Amino acid sequence: MTSSMASSTPFYPKRKTAIADAYNRLDRTLLTNWLLSFHSGKPIMNCEGRQVPYGGVEFSGSPRDVFWGGFFEPDFKKVITEQINQTVMDCQPYPSLAESALDETARLAHDFVGKLYERMAEIDQRLRGKGFPETVQRRSVGDKISAMNDFIDEHTDAAKQLAALSQWGELLLEQEQKDLLMNLAEGARNVPPNKRQPFILSQTHEGDHLIHPGLKQVLLTYFGDIDTLANAGLTDVSMGSNRTVRLINVTPKGFSYYRYLKRETGKPAQRVENETRQYILSTQFKSDYVAAYQKWVMAEALLWGADSEQQYTTIGHHCREAMQEFADALIKRRSPSNVEPDKAKTVARVRAILELYAVNLGRTEKAFLDALLVYWGTVSDLTQRQEHGSQNVERPLIWEDARRVIFQTLLVIFEVDRALSR
Repeated sequence: MTSSMASSTPFYPKRKTAIADAYNRLDRTLLTNWLLSFHSGKPIMNCEGRQVPYGGVEFSGSPRDVFWGGFFEPDFKKVITEQINQTVMDCQPYPSLAESALDETARLAHDFVGKLYERMAEIDQRLRGKGFPETVQRRSVGDKISAMNDFIDEHTDAAKQLAALSQWGELLLEQEQKDLLMNLAEGARNVPPNKRQPFILSQTHEGDHLIHPGLKQVLLTYFGDIDTLANAGLTDVSMGSNRTVRLINVTPKGFSYYRYLKRETGKPAQRVENETRQYILSTQFKSDYVAAYQKWVMAEALLWGADSEQQYTTIGHHCREAMQEFADALIKRRSPSNVEPDKAKTVARVRAILELYAVNLGRTEKAFLDALLVYWGTVSDLTQRQEHGSQNVERPLIWEDARRVIFQTLLVIFEVDRALSR
Protein backbone atom coordinates (compact mmCIF):
# COMPACT_ATOMS: atom_id res chain seq x y z
CA MET A 1 0.00 0.00 0.00
CA THR A 2 1.14 3.52 -0.67
CA SER A 3 0.17 6.74 1.00
CA SER A 4 -2.03 7.57 -1.99
CA MET A 5 -4.35 4.73 -0.96
CA ALA A 6 -5.03 6.63 2.24
CA SER A 7 -5.98 9.82 0.37
CA SER A 8 -9.43 11.13 1.14
CA THR A 9 -9.67 14.52 -0.54
CA PRO A 10 -9.82 15.67 -4.17
CA PHE A 11 -6.72 17.81 -3.59
CA TYR A 12 -4.37 14.84 -3.24
CA PRO A 13 -3.50 14.30 -6.95
CA LYS A 14 -2.77 18.01 -7.40
CA ARG A 15 -0.54 18.14 -4.32
CA LYS A 16 1.25 14.90 -5.22
CA THR A 17 2.08 16.23 -8.69
CA ALA A 18 3.23 19.61 -7.36
CA ILE A 19 5.57 18.08 -4.79
CA ALA A 20 6.96 15.55 -7.29
CA ASP A 21 7.65 18.43 -9.70
CA ALA A 22 9.35 20.37 -6.90
CA TYR A 23 11.60 17.41 -6.13
CA ASN A 24 12.62 17.04 -9.78
CA ARG A 25 13.32 20.77 -10.03
CA LEU A 26 15.47 20.87 -6.89
CA ASP A 27 17.33 17.74 -7.90
CA ARG A 28 18.07 19.19 -11.32
CA THR A 29 18.89 22.80 -10.38
CA LEU A 30 20.56 22.31 -6.99
CA LEU A 31 21.62 18.78 -6.09
CA THR A 32 22.77 17.49 -9.49
CA ASN A 33 24.27 20.90 -10.26
CA TRP A 34 26.37 20.64 -7.12
CA LEU A 35 27.76 17.35 -8.38
CA LEU A 36 28.47 18.82 -11.81
CA SER A 37 29.95 22.04 -10.44
CA PHE A 38 33.00 20.18 -9.15
CA HIS A 39 33.87 19.56 -12.80
CA SER A 40 32.49 22.67 -14.51
CA GLY A 41 33.26 25.30 -11.87
CA LYS A 42 29.83 26.88 -12.44
CA PRO A 43 28.52 28.46 -9.19
CA ILE A 44 25.29 27.28 -7.57
CA MET A 45 22.69 29.65 -6.12
CA ASN A 46 19.93 28.82 -3.62
CA CYS A 47 16.58 30.60 -3.25
CA GLU A 48 18.10 33.16 -0.86
CA GLY A 49 20.60 34.30 -3.50
CA ARG A 50 23.56 32.63 -1.80
CA GLN A 51 26.19 31.41 -4.26
CA VAL A 52 28.89 28.76 -3.83
CA PRO A 53 31.65 28.18 -6.46
CA TYR A 54 33.62 25.01 -5.76
CA GLY A 55 34.99 23.92 -9.14
CA GLY A 56 38.32 22.13 -9.08
CA VAL A 57 38.57 21.64 -5.31
CA GLU A 58 38.38 18.61 -3.01
CA PHE A 59 34.99 17.70 -1.56
CA SER A 60 36.14 17.92 2.03
CA GLY A 61 36.52 20.53 4.73
CA SER A 62 34.67 23.73 3.87
CA PRO A 63 32.83 22.50 0.73
CA ARG A 64 31.42 19.48 2.56
CA ASP A 65 30.55 21.62 5.59
CA VAL A 66 28.56 23.94 3.32
CA PHE A 67 26.90 20.98 1.58
CA TRP A 68 25.55 19.63 4.89
CA GLY A 69 25.42 22.94 6.75
CA GLY A 70 22.10 24.36 5.59
CA PHE A 71 22.75 25.60 2.04
CA PHE A 72 19.88 23.57 0.56
CA GLU A 73 17.40 23.79 3.45
CA PRO A 74 15.91 27.21 2.53
CA ASP A 75 14.78 25.73 -0.79
CA PHE A 76 13.39 22.63 0.93
CA LYS A 77 11.48 24.74 3.44
CA LYS A 78 10.20 27.08 0.74
CA VAL A 79 8.56 24.17 -1.11
CA ILE A 80 7.08 22.77 2.12
CA THR A 81 5.55 26.06 3.29
CA GLU A 82 4.24 26.85 -0.20
CA GLN A 83 2.50 23.48 -0.41
CA ILE A 84 0.99 23.77 3.08
CA ASN A 85 -0.22 27.31 2.34
CA GLN A 86 -1.66 26.22 -1.01
CA THR A 87 -3.51 23.38 0.73
CA VAL A 88 -5.04 25.88 3.17
CA MET A 89 -6.12 28.12 0.29
CA ASP A 90 -7.62 25.20 -1.63
CA CYS A 91 -9.66 24.22 1.42
CA GLN A 92 -11.06 27.68 2.22
CA PRO A 93 -14.34 26.97 0.38
CA TYR A 94 -14.40 23.47 1.93
CA PRO A 95 -13.21 23.87 5.56
CA SER A 96 -14.32 20.39 6.57
CA LEU A 97 -11.64 18.94 4.24
CA ALA A 98 -8.76 20.99 5.69
CA GLU A 99 -7.55 18.49 8.28
CA SER A 100 -7.47 15.52 5.90
CA ALA A 101 -5.92 17.55 3.11
CA LEU A 102 -3.19 18.89 5.39
CA ASP A 103 -2.43 15.35 6.62
CA GLU A 104 -2.04 14.29 2.99
CA THR A 105 0.29 17.21 2.28
CA ALA A 106 2.36 16.38 5.36
CA ARG A 107 2.75 12.74 4.29
CA LEU A 108 3.83 13.81 0.82
CA ALA A 109 6.25 16.35 2.32
CA HIS A 110 7.79 13.65 4.54
CA ASP A 111 8.40 11.49 1.47
CA PHE A 112 9.77 14.53 -0.38
CA VAL A 113 12.27 15.28 2.38
CA GLY A 114 13.38 11.67 2.66
CA LYS A 115 14.11 11.48 -1.08
CA LEU A 116 16.03 14.77 -1.05
CA TYR A 117 18.33 13.77 1.79
CA GLU A 118 18.92 10.31 0.36
CA ARG A 119 19.88 11.99 -2.91
CA MET A 120 22.25 14.27 -1.00
CA ALA A 121 23.82 11.24 0.70
CA GLU A 122 24.32 9.64 -2.72
CA ILE A 123 26.03 12.76 -4.13
CA ASP A 124 28.17 13.09 -1.00
CA GLN A 125 29.30 9.47 -1.37
CA ARG A 126 30.13 9.89 -5.05
CA LEU A 127 32.18 13.04 -4.50
CA ARG A 128 34.11 11.59 -1.58
CA GLY A 129 34.68 8.34 -3.47
CA LYS A 130 36.19 10.20 -6.45
CA GLY A 131 34.63 7.87 -8.97
CA PHE A 132 34.54 4.89 -6.61
CA PRO A 133 31.56 5.56 -4.28
CA GLU A 134 31.57 2.01 -2.95
CA THR A 135 34.95 2.69 -1.30
CA VAL A 136 33.45 5.14 1.22
CA GLN A 137 30.59 4.74 3.66
CA ARG A 138 27.36 6.58 2.91
CA ARG A 139 26.46 9.27 5.42
CA SER A 140 23.44 8.60 7.62
CA VAL A 141 20.74 11.21 7.05
CA GLY A 142 18.30 10.22 9.80
CA ASP A 143 19.12 13.35 11.80
CA LYS A 144 18.48 15.61 8.83
CA ILE A 145 15.20 13.92 7.92
CA SER A 146 14.03 14.08 11.53
CA ALA A 147 14.76 17.80 11.86
CA MET A 148 12.96 18.62 8.61
CA ASN A 149 10.01 16.39 9.56
CA ASP A 150 9.72 18.43 12.77
CA PHE A 151 9.50 21.55 10.59
CA ILE A 152 6.77 19.93 8.48
CA ASP A 153 4.77 18.77 11.51
CA GLU A 154 5.04 22.13 13.27
CA HIS A 155 3.77 24.06 10.25
CA THR A 156 1.07 21.50 9.49
CA ASP A 157 -0.24 21.63 13.07
CA ALA A 158 -0.28 25.43 12.98
CA ALA A 159 -2.23 25.36 9.72
CA LYS A 160 -4.71 22.88 11.19
CA GLN A 161 -5.28 25.09 14.22
CA LEU A 162 -5.93 28.13 12.07
CA ALA A 163 -8.29 26.17 9.82
CA ALA A 164 -10.14 24.80 12.85
CA LEU A 165 -10.49 28.24 14.41
CA SER A 166 -11.93 29.65 11.20
CA GLN A 167 -14.43 26.78 11.10
CA TRP A 168 -15.34 26.40 14.78
CA GLY A 169 -14.26 29.60 16.50
CA GLU A 170 -17.80 30.99 16.75
CA LEU A 171 -19.44 27.75 17.94
CA LEU A 172 -20.18 28.08 21.67
CA LEU A 173 -21.09 24.95 23.65
CA GLU A 174 -21.09 24.06 27.34
CA GLN A 175 -18.59 21.41 28.40
CA GLU A 176 -21.45 18.97 29.10
CA GLN A 177 -22.63 19.39 25.52
CA LYS A 178 -19.12 18.77 24.16
CA ASP A 179 -18.82 15.64 26.31
CA LEU A 180 -22.19 14.46 25.06
CA LEU A 181 -21.15 14.88 21.43
CA MET A 182 -17.94 12.92 22.05
CA ASN A 183 -19.94 10.09 23.62
CA LEU A 184 -22.29 10.05 20.63
CA ALA A 185 -19.48 10.10 18.05
CA GLU A 186 -17.47 7.38 19.77
CA GLY A 187 -20.55 5.28 20.38
CA ALA A 188 -21.49 5.48 16.70
CA ARG A 189 -17.99 4.43 15.65
CA ASN A 190 -17.99 1.47 18.01
CA VAL A 191 -20.55 -0.22 15.76
CA PRO A 192 -19.50 -1.72 12.37
CA PRO A 193 -20.38 0.63 9.49
CA ASN A 194 -22.85 -1.86 8.01
CA LYS A 195 -24.73 -2.07 11.31
CA ARG A 196 -25.03 1.64 12.11
CA GLN A 197 -28.26 2.72 13.74
CA PRO A 198 -29.64 5.82 15.45
CA PHE A 199 -29.34 6.48 19.15
CA ILE A 200 -32.63 6.13 20.98
CA LEU A 201 -33.47 8.91 23.43
CA SER A 202 -36.14 7.80 25.86
CA GLN A 203 -37.80 10.53 27.94
CA THR A 204 -39.21 9.32 31.26
CA HIS A 205 -40.17 10.80 34.64
CA GLU A 206 -36.74 9.63 35.89
CA GLY A 207 -34.84 11.55 33.22
CA ASP A 208 -33.70 11.33 29.61
CA HIS A 209 -31.81 8.16 28.66
CA LEU A 210 -29.68 7.42 25.58
CA ILE A 211 -29.63 3.81 24.36
CA HIS A 212 -27.26 2.46 21.71
CA PRO A 213 -25.16 -0.71 21.21
CA GLY A 214 -22.01 1.42 20.87
CA LEU A 215 -22.39 2.82 24.40
CA LYS A 216 -21.00 0.87 27.34
CA GLN A 217 -24.23 1.48 29.25
CA VAL A 218 -27.43 3.49 29.11
CA LEU A 219 -26.40 7.14 29.26
CA LEU A 220 -28.34 9.61 31.40
CA THR A 221 -28.54 12.91 29.57
CA TYR A 222 -30.64 16.06 29.13
CA PHE A 223 -32.77 16.58 26.05
CA GLY A 224 -31.97 20.29 26.03
CA ASP A 225 -28.31 19.44 25.32
CA ILE A 226 -29.38 17.19 22.45
CA ASP A 227 -31.50 20.04 21.11
CA THR A 228 -28.53 22.44 21.32
CA LEU A 229 -26.34 20.04 19.33
CA ALA A 230 -29.09 19.69 16.74
CA ASN A 231 -29.49 23.47 16.42
CA ALA A 232 -25.74 23.69 15.77
CA GLY A 233 -26.06 21.09 13.01
CA LEU A 234 -23.98 18.53 14.91
CA THR A 235 -26.78 15.99 15.34
CA ASP A 236 -30.01 15.14 13.56
CA VAL A 237 -33.11 14.49 15.71
CA SER A 238 -36.34 12.87 14.52
CA MET A 239 -39.47 11.45 16.16
CA GLY A 240 -39.44 7.84 17.28
CA SER A 241 -42.25 5.35 17.81
CA ASN A 242 -44.09 7.72 20.18
CA ARG A 243 -43.83 11.23 21.57
CA THR A 244 -41.42 10.21 24.37
CA VAL A 245 -38.87 8.70 21.99
CA ARG A 246 -36.40 10.51 19.72
CA LEU A 247 -33.98 9.08 17.16
CA ILE A 248 -30.57 10.76 17.04
CA ASN A 249 -27.75 10.57 14.49
CA VAL A 250 -24.42 12.39 14.46
CA THR A 251 -24.06 14.45 11.28
CA PRO A 252 -20.85 14.74 9.22
CA LYS A 253 -20.44 18.19 10.73
CA GLY A 254 -20.75 16.62 14.17
CA PHE A 255 -17.99 14.12 13.44
CA SER A 256 -15.80 16.92 12.13
CA TYR A 257 -16.30 18.95 15.32
CA TYR A 258 -15.62 15.81 17.36
CA ARG A 259 -12.20 15.47 15.70
CA TYR A 260 -11.50 19.11 16.52
CA LEU A 261 -12.42 18.52 20.18
CA LYS A 262 -10.17 15.46 20.39
CA ARG A 263 -7.19 17.48 19.21
CA GLU A 264 -7.90 20.35 21.55
CA THR A 265 -8.77 18.50 24.77
CA GLY A 266 -7.21 15.82 26.94
CA LYS A 267 -8.15 13.96 30.09
CA PRO A 268 -6.01 13.03 33.16
CA ALA A 269 -6.38 9.34 32.27
CA GLN A 270 -4.58 10.06 28.99
CA ARG A 271 -1.34 11.21 30.66
CA VAL A 272 0.42 7.86 30.30
CA GLU A 273 -0.59 7.62 26.66
CA ASN A 274 0.51 11.20 26.05
CA GLU A 275 3.89 10.60 27.70
CA THR A 276 4.44 7.52 25.54
CA ARG A 277 3.39 9.40 22.43
CA GLN A 278 5.78 12.27 23.22
CA TYR A 279 8.59 9.73 23.52
CA ILE A 280 7.87 8.48 20.01
CA LEU A 281 7.65 12.07 18.75
CA SER A 282 10.98 13.05 20.34
CA THR A 283 13.82 14.11 18.05
CA GLN A 284 16.01 11.26 19.30
CA PHE A 285 13.46 8.55 18.50
CA LYS A 286 12.65 10.03 15.10
CA SER A 287 16.35 10.13 14.29
CA ASP A 288 17.01 6.54 15.44
CA TYR A 289 13.91 5.02 13.83
CA VAL A 290 12.99 7.22 10.88
CA ALA A 291 10.96 4.69 8.89
CA ALA A 292 9.15 3.25 11.95
CA TYR A 293 8.19 6.73 13.10
CA GLN A 294 6.83 7.69 9.69
CA LYS A 295 4.70 4.54 9.44
CA TRP A 296 3.21 4.99 12.91
CA VAL A 297 2.45 8.67 12.30
CA MET A 298 0.67 7.76 9.06
CA ALA A 299 -1.54 5.34 11.01
CA GLU A 300 -2.21 7.82 13.79
CA ALA A 301 -3.08 10.58 11.32
CA LEU A 302 -5.82 8.39 9.86
CA LEU A 303 -7.38 7.50 13.22
CA TRP A 304 -9.61 10.46 14.02
CA GLY A 305 -10.99 10.60 10.51
CA ALA A 306 -11.29 6.85 10.02
CA ASP A 307 -14.83 5.73 9.29
CA SER A 308 -14.56 2.93 6.74
CA GLU A 309 -13.28 -0.63 6.46
CA GLN A 310 -10.55 0.43 4.02
CA GLN A 311 -9.19 3.05 6.42
CA TYR A 312 -9.27 0.61 9.33
CA THR A 313 -7.24 -1.95 7.37
CA THR A 314 -4.82 0.72 6.13
CA ILE A 315 -4.16 1.62 9.77
CA GLY A 316 -3.33 -2.02 10.48
CA HIS A 317 -0.98 -2.11 7.48
CA HIS A 318 0.91 0.99 8.65
CA CYS A 319 1.21 -0.34 12.22
CA ARG A 320 2.53 -3.69 11.01
CA GLU A 321 5.12 -1.90 8.86
CA ALA A 322 6.06 0.35 11.80
CA MET A 323 6.89 -2.76 13.87
CA GLN A 324 8.88 -4.23 10.98
CA GLU A 325 10.87 -1.04 10.46
CA PHE A 326 11.52 -0.68 14.20
CA ALA A 327 12.83 -4.26 14.45
CA ASP A 328 14.93 -3.76 11.32
CA ALA A 329 16.54 -0.61 12.78
CA LEU A 330 17.35 -2.50 15.99
CA ILE A 331 18.99 -5.29 13.96
CA LYS A 332 21.15 -2.82 12.05
CA ARG A 333 22.22 -1.01 15.23
CA ARG A 334 23.00 -4.05 17.40
CA SER A 335 23.97 -6.73 14.84
CA PRO A 336 22.94 -9.94 16.67
CA SER A 337 24.22 -13.25 15.29
CA ASN A 338 22.03 -15.75 13.40
CA VAL A 339 19.28 -13.22 12.95
CA GLU A 340 16.13 -14.07 10.98
CA PRO A 341 16.57 -12.42 7.52
CA ASP A 342 12.84 -12.17 6.75
CA LYS A 343 11.77 -8.66 7.69
CA ALA A 344 8.17 -9.77 8.24
CA LYS A 345 9.13 -12.23 11.02
CA THR A 346 9.46 -9.59 13.69
CA VAL A 347 9.01 -11.89 16.69
CA ALA A 348 12.11 -13.92 15.80
CA ARG A 349 14.07 -10.75 15.02
CA VAL A 350 13.15 -9.02 18.26
CA ARG A 351 13.89 -12.23 20.18
CA ALA A 352 17.46 -12.15 18.80
CA ILE A 353 17.87 -8.58 20.06
CA LEU A 354 16.42 -9.27 23.50
CA GLU A 355 18.50 -12.43 23.96
CA LEU A 356 21.62 -10.45 23.11
CA TYR A 357 20.71 -7.88 25.73
CA ALA A 358 19.57 -10.37 28.40
CA VAL A 359 23.00 -11.98 28.87
CA ASN A 360 23.96 -9.58 31.66
CA LEU A 361 20.57 -9.35 33.39
CA GLY A 362 19.19 -10.96 36.53
CA ARG A 363 16.30 -13.41 36.68
CA THR A 364 13.55 -10.82 37.23
CA GLU A 365 14.66 -8.59 34.38
CA LYS A 366 15.00 -11.60 32.06
CA ALA A 367 11.46 -12.64 32.96
CA PHE A 368 10.28 -9.14 32.03
CA LEU A 369 11.97 -9.41 28.63
CA ASP A 370 10.34 -12.81 28.08
CA ALA A 371 6.95 -11.26 28.84
CA LEU A 372 7.78 -8.30 26.59
CA LEU A 373 8.48 -10.67 23.69
CA VAL A 374 5.10 -12.35 24.22
CA TYR A 375 3.49 -8.91 24.27
CA TRP A 376 5.28 -8.01 21.03
CA GLY A 377 3.96 -11.18 19.40
CA THR A 378 0.43 -10.43 20.56
CA VAL A 379 0.53 -6.90 19.15
CA SER A 380 2.01 -8.27 15.92
CA ASP A 381 -0.98 -10.63 15.66
CA LEU A 382 -3.25 -7.67 16.39
CA THR A 383 -1.83 -5.65 13.49
CA GLN A 384 -2.22 -8.65 11.17
CA ARG A 385 -5.85 -9.05 12.19
CA GLN A 386 -6.41 -5.32 11.70
CA GLU A 387 -4.89 -5.36 8.20
CA HIS A 388 -6.94 -8.37 7.12
CA GLY A 389 -9.98 -7.77 9.31
CA SER A 390 -12.28 -7.25 6.34
CA GLN A 391 -12.04 -10.99 5.70
CA ASN A 392 -13.83 -11.73 8.97
CA VAL A 393 -17.53 -11.44 8.19
CA GLU A 394 -18.58 -12.44 11.71
CA ARG A 395 -16.48 -9.77 13.44
CA PRO A 396 -16.05 -6.69 11.21
CA LEU A 397 -13.63 -3.96 12.24
CA ILE A 398 -14.83 -0.92 14.18
CA TRP A 399 -13.16 2.33 15.16
CA GLU A 400 -12.18 1.00 18.61
CA ASP A 401 -10.12 -1.74 16.90
CA ALA A 402 -8.15 0.93 15.03
CA ARG A 403 -7.55 2.97 18.20
CA ARG A 404 -6.37 -0.10 20.07
CA VAL A 405 -3.91 -1.28 17.44
CA ILE A 406 -2.37 2.21 17.13
CA PHE A 407 -1.93 2.62 20.89
CA GLN A 408 -0.64 -0.92 21.47
CA THR A 409 1.88 -0.57 18.62
CA LEU A 410 3.04 2.67 20.19
CA LEU A 411 3.28 1.11 23.64
CA VAL A 412 5.17 -2.06 22.69
CA ILE A 413 7.72 -0.09 20.64
CA PHE A 414 8.11 2.29 23.57
CA GLU A 415 8.68 -0.55 26.06
CA VAL A 416 11.19 -2.41 23.88
CA ASP A 417 13.20 0.72 23.16
CA ARG A 418 13.20 1.77 26.80
CA ALA A 419 14.21 -1.74 27.95
CA LEU A 420 17.18 -1.74 25.56
CA SER A 421 18.21 1.78 26.57
CA ARG A 422 18.80 0.95 30.25
